[in-house]
Amino acid sequence: MAEETYSLQRLLVLRKITRAISDTLRGQIREHLGTLNTLLRPRAVFGESGHGTATGAFNDLVALYQTIAAAKPFLLTQEITRPVEMASTTLELLPVEYTHRAQGKTVVVTSPLKWVVTYSGFSPARLKELIGAKTPSERELFQFAVQYAAVSILFGPRGGVPKILEALRFPLTVGKLPEFGELPVTTISAPISTVRPPDSVVIESTEFSGKNVFEEVVNLDEIPTLRDPLRDQLLDIAQSFGEKLPAA
Repeated sequence: MAEETYSLQRLLVLRKITRAISDTLRGQIREHLGTLNTLLRPRAVFGESGHGTATGAFNDLVALYQTIAAAKPFLLTQEITRPVEMASTTLELLPVEYTHRAQGKTVVVTSPLKWVVTYSGFSPARLKELIGAKTPSERELFQFAVQYAAVSILFGPRGGVPKILEALRFPLTVGKLPEFGELPVTTISAPISTVRPPDSVVIESTEFSGKNVFEEVVNLDEIPTLRDPLRDQLLDIAQSFGEKLPAA
């Protein structure tokens, strides 16, 4: 892909491949999350009263929320109480989006093989709209802070979800975006990446579509190099005892 020559026709083919791969992998992640449902239920994890592991998870949630609430753009005074109020408990996987400046034009770029884990109705795009409003609703800001903090805790190491997803080849990360202050944004990535072609190609594509949006395309070179972590681990064990096993 490093030497790829991007015509609009080639870009169209790559985009079709990318979307097909994205649909397949996102479907697999949804199935995995469905299987892990008992580990991802807010009411079960945070509890309705102070006892056991629920107390630790609830305390983690409160501490994280307080960090978010104390910084811009939230600056909230409302506190979290039990039972934890969740405006939505339906998980969504939304492709990561970012802005890119190409030849003087601002383009919204989508990374179709990396997804933000959030709850229905609480997309990053909606939060940007809310923050940009003249008088943002404090109630909505509170809900966003709670929802994103909850996802971060539920998908945190306490329940073992990151290790499970890593073993399934879907690494999970938690990061921050400058416009969202201390808000943790949880993402799940595919085992292969996407690339953004040169700016000249991006601009040509936006001019052809008439919209300042662009989708990255799959890095095809990574598909043949996919590794099996379990295979590699077992090979290392065997080789540590002096065994010489044939390559796959």
